[in-house]
Amino acid sequence: MRMRRLAAVAATGLLVAPSAQAQHEDHARRAAPPATVGPAGRPSGLELSPRDLQADPMGVLGRRMSLHGSGTSWQPESSPMGMEMRMQGAWLWQLHGNGMLSWNGASGPRGYGELSFPNWGMLMGSRVLGAGILDLRAMGSLDPFTTPPGGTAQLFQTGESFGGRPLVDRQHPHDLFMELAGRYTVPLATGSAVFFYGGPVGEPALGPNAYMHRASAADNAMAPLSHHLQDSTHIAMGVLTGGLQWNRWQLEGSWFRGKEPDENRSNIDFGPLDSVAARLSLSPSRNWVMQLSSGYLTNPEELEPGDLVRSTASLHHNQPMPFGNWASSLVWGQNRELAEAPIEVSNSMLVESTLDWAARNHAYGRYEGVDKEGLGGGIPGGPISRIHALTLGLIRDVRLEPVVIGVGGDVTLHAMPAELEPSYGAMPLSFRVFVRMRPPHRGH
Repeated sequence: MRMRRLAAVAATGLLVAPSAQAQHEDHARRAAPPATVGPAGRPSGLELSPRDLQADPMGVLGRRMSLHGSGTSWQPESSPMGMEMRMQGAWLWQLHGNGMLSWNGASGPRGYGELSFPNWGMLMGSRVLGAGILDLRAMGSLDPFTTPPGGTAQLFQTGESFGGRPLVDRQHPHDLFMELAGRYTVPLATGSAVFFYGGPVGEPALGPNAYMHRASAADNAMAPLSHHLQDSTHIAMGVLTGGLQWNRWQLEGSWFRGKEPDENRSNIDFGPLDSVAARLSLSPSRNWVMQLSSGYLTNPEELEPGDLVRSTASLHHNQPMPFGNWASSLVWGQNRELAEAPIEVSNSMLVESTLDWAARNHAYGRYEGVDKEGLGGGIPGGPISRIHALTLGLIRDVRLEPVVIGVGGDVTLHAMPAELEPSYGAMPLSFRVFVRMRPPHRGH
């Protein structure tokens, strides 16, 4: 109980404190596209119009990219962007990525110590085409080759499988192909547009901006324990989405394949589109985004047949500051497993923040309360246990150009029901030390 109170108090402090991510460094923005200035004297990705598209196509492309998160989700427009950008003819190209060579350790009966290199990279090209804007995205990871069998060790993590068994205490590796998709957006009038998105691998309109793309999680590359209740559909093998943007609102719906990727992380799992989702997003200002979404997933887990309904809500805030940047997120996610009688409901709550200052320093934190199944026996499907986890970490960048290299570490404290103590110990603790590599942040 004492640990739970400590975790709750610390989590509240993470959200209330001023909020996350390194201030845009305006130096060395190579070939940056001109930005069209909005009514408030600042660029806005919401100010789409056919006239602007014809008069200043590169300005439109440049200002809208700050709003776009993973898939078709939104992020606060003021969020910093770790990327390299190039203009080539009519195309604006962006390269994102992150790699973390880390030593993971944990205490208790299920303790471990291992070396891992989780990573991802993304290339996106945008151009004006006809009456609209074409975006092409390719995202991938070398996790199948650079992480241990079954993925990275992580206490209390569950979801997906390896060797025909459910994964427990491991975060599965991401697929070689994480996104292969395109989007076409047609402005209708100032501030409104219709768009279509899809591809063999993509992200449906379900959940918040995925954790690896959130400014509030940019310095914490470890997947949240609540990943499979909030944003695990960021890799769906087959997606079609249509949406309408009107002023600061966006409404969208998706048709997609609900099953999680299989154990072969190097291929594309083709199959029928059998699941649906819808999301409503609002960006009331450059510093805020919120969303509500829900989806019906058909047989998402390979080893646990049964459909589920996933519902999520999230609030994201970013605050540029004279000395840096602070970003925070509050995320709720719920799974309703329909195969169970009565229906089994699992809930999760996450709050995370990242503070960057003086261009080189990063402090981050994450609190989670999440329901997990069958941890005592090591196999999901048993009783539900509420797990609390509090992570605190620091990073110091030792090199800023042409690749940012940082050295850091974090520690995670856990609280759990007493019945799990024989499996995990009285107060299990995990930690990481790592070297991180990523593109520099570019101002906008």
